[in-house]
Amino acid sequence: MKMPTKEQMTLNKDEFWSFSNAKWQREELANALIAAQELYRVDCNLVLLFLYAAQQGLIIDNCDALYECSSAHQRSRLRPLRQARKGFAETSLYNQAKELELAAEKFAQDDYCRIALFEKGRADKFTFVEQLSDYLAYLSILAPASTAVELASEIWDR
Repeated sequence: MKMPTKEQMTLNKDEFWSFSNAKWQREELANALIAAQELYRVDCNLVLLFLYAAQQGLIIDNCDALYECSSAHQRSRLRPLRQARKGFAETSLYNQAKELELAAEKFAQDDYCRIALFEKGRADKFTFVEQLSDYLAYLSILAPASTAVELASEIWDR
């Protein structure tokens, strides 16, 4: 793992978890994140990390490492747990499956906070759009450039 330089910083995982939980309480934002997850297979935790960083005036310096970590979490834990939870809908096990999925989301976020390196940047929507565009490109989303701008606007403004 790359160690932070003097100019780089890491993120407090508890602050980021609190930020994420607050954002999930906003119904319109939650709906936008879920739609992006289903349509583009994005990792909502990474999108929230990009949002948090941009609003704090931070630029993520090692996105490739985060993308790889996210892919591993999605493939081995989060997608299977999400499928299992959906399979338990309308049963007494649904809430337990949901709690397990939430614990896995927290585990992934903790990992991202451990890995992510930040540099001071500007606190603006453009930074968020740039990082979201790069992430969609990494996922090989063959969508117009406006997709990232529209998605970023939908999330930033909520």
